[in-house]
Amino acid sequence: MIVSILNAIISIFMSAVCIVAAPFHLWAKADYTPVDSKKVKLTFATMSDVHLDDTYLRKTILELGLKDLDNSKYKPDALIFMGDNTDHGYLEQYKAFADAVSKYDVAKRIHMMLGNHDTWTEDTGVILAHRYYKHYYEKVTGNSIDNVYSSMTINGYHLITISSEADWTYAVISDEQIRWLENEMEIASKDGKPIFVMCHWPINQTHGLPVTFQDHIEDPMSGGLGEQSDRIKEILQKYKNVFYITGHIHNGVTNDRTASRYGYSSVEKLGGLTLVNCPSYQFFTDRGVMINGTGFVFEVYENEVVIRLRSYIGGFWLNNYKFTIDV
Repeated sequence: MIVSILNAIISIFMSAVCIVAAPFHLWAKADYTPVDSKKVKLTFATMSDVHLDDTYLRKTILELGLKDLDNSKYKPDALIFMGDNTDHGYLEQYKAFADAVSKYDVAKRIHMMLGNHDTWTEDTGVILAHRYYKHYYEKVTGNSIDNVYSSMTINGYHLITISSEADWTYAVISDEQIRWLENEMEIASKDGKPIFVMCHWPINQTHGLPVTFQDHIEDPMSGGLGEQSDRIKEILQKYKNVFYITGHIHNGVTNDRTASRYGYSSVEKLGGLTLVNCPSYQFFTDRGVMINGTGFVFEVYENEVVIRLRSYIGGFWLNNYKFTIDV
């Protein structure tokens, strides 16, 4: 109880600092205009681990970020919620989430992934959790899905979502979904463009895991894709220019200069595979960039992908955390 109260107080303080300080930052750039708006092929913003519950604080923090997107003259092609959109997958939490998003013009398209917290719908099991997710996916995004995994094409680029099919903290991915992923990757690879694969759960032992996930250092699979991790990694590494984008572990952002200090990198390379772990939106962290209300914005160009860190609740870019990946 005391820890929860302290977390709430610090979250409020950090949010207030971002809002008040934003106009005074020399690196501030309020709008979402890409680095090169004439040459950009695709832009999408990400918010991970929103963890919306029934408290005023969390909904306010979410809406501050949505207002930032709404206020921008330049709209990203998509806003992607990276899972753990709700704190426990309760019906009232999904209603509050849908209500908050519906108030704002945030992007040309919205995508909403499933996280482990979204499946914890009391004791009713994962079937009801999946039903809630599919129902509110349609309400929030305006599109329907048949499974907790899906694919879409935006501006000619393939965005593929994989997800756990169980209600555990760690991912459980069926053979059927893995076969589906193999087929989707083969289709997406035909045009030679970057492929963006998104999942709430990182690959095992990446981004400092298992230490960076609640210090569960006794389990080498802790915080990751579980038993299927190596199979999925092998599929992704078969192709060029693949970006695997995740959340879940509630890290702040690190770059090349700070990675050794905190024991992980937010952007890593496994051969030709680029791994990107998005920061926790709702919570401050004890590693990397501490402030909450942040997320990565992706800009795709002909020969590179630029990943920029945005303070959604402050309305500015943190340009020390800009990553450029050649493709």
